[in-house]
Amino acid sequence: MPAPPVLLGDQLPLPRHTMAAISRRLDAIERVRVARESTPGVPAVLRPQLNWREHDNPTGNPLYDHYRLLLGKSPEILNQFRLYAHFTGYPLRRLLDTGGICEPHWLELYAASIDGVPREYRVNPPPIMGEIGVMIDGVIVNPDTVVYQERISLLYHAGVFASLAAIATTRSPVILEVGSGFGALASHIKRICPTATYICCDIAESLAFAATYLTAACPDHPQEVVEDGAVRPHGQFAYVASHLVAALERSQVPVDLAINTLSLSELPDEQIAHYGSLVSRLLADRGVFFEQNQDNRHVGMGYTKDILSGYFAERVTLPQGTQGSADLWSRARRLPAPNAR
Repeated sequence: MPAPPVLLGDQLPLPRHTMAAISRRLDAIERVRVARESTPGVPAVLRPQLNWREHDNPTGNPLYDHYRLLLGKSPEILNQFRLYAHFTGYPLRRLLDTGGICEPHWLELYAASIDGVPREYRVNPPPIMGEIGVMIDGVIVNPDTVVYQERISLLYHAGVFASLAAIATTRSPVILEVGSGFGALASHIKRICPTATYICCDIAESLAFAATYLTAACPDHPQEVVEDGAVRPHGQFAYVASHLVAALERSQVPVDLAINTLSLSELPDEQIAHYGSLVSRLLADRGVFFEQNQDNRHVGMGYTKDILSGYFAERVTLPQGTQGSADLWSRARRLPAPNAR
């Protein structure tokens, strides 16, 4: 029997108080962006690149254009937010033309990604904001579900979640995601590690997407937009714009897990080096950096792995993923014990 579709008519509408909270966070992030533009001396590596810049393309830049659309705070746009959040390379809007049904190979990849993974480590996006697809065993499955499940499964099999659980017995684990997309990975990891402090670090324009989604998907967790000053871990989501990374270093809070997926390989070499150096300085002694990126040397970009290798002592390559190879990096030669497969 075919999996039943989940379409726009099946979505739960966002309540007014959620849209009000989204509005406050978007206002705060826009203040951060405006402050960046009026601050002299912000290095180019901390400013928007490519499709996030306003004036690079006379026909429009999709990501920047969607950011400006988001700032309008239209209830219709917010309730269909997922149709405007293209961070994995697969526009969810395509599924509107297929009745929510994606190509069969995605369902095969999904089945493979959950093989041997306990149910508590399976992603389960809520039916809000235009999360369309097909329902399989209580989970809305679409191409985004597949790629985020793959990352969660890699972290699970590598023993990273077990390490975070051990840390959580004494304090709030600190997770830093450099390039947090629309917040999907953050929402899934926060469900697995509810007491963790999850820091989303990105350009302000991109942080608007993460803050919007996480406000709606994780309403029970405290959230703050860092406009100035240090991050003090207390189990919250903290949104830190890339040009304010000094706030992270002032915090002197060691990071137990750092994450980057896809975005480093889209950046110039000097930006990859900047973030590699930043993460290596922020990692706790036993902290790890999970990174999954494409090899874009064929289009004239640098190779992320080669650049990162100058900042870490240990690299463990994980099984090949659908969106590039994944590695765990650490400053010391002590990585988590993998779970038995």
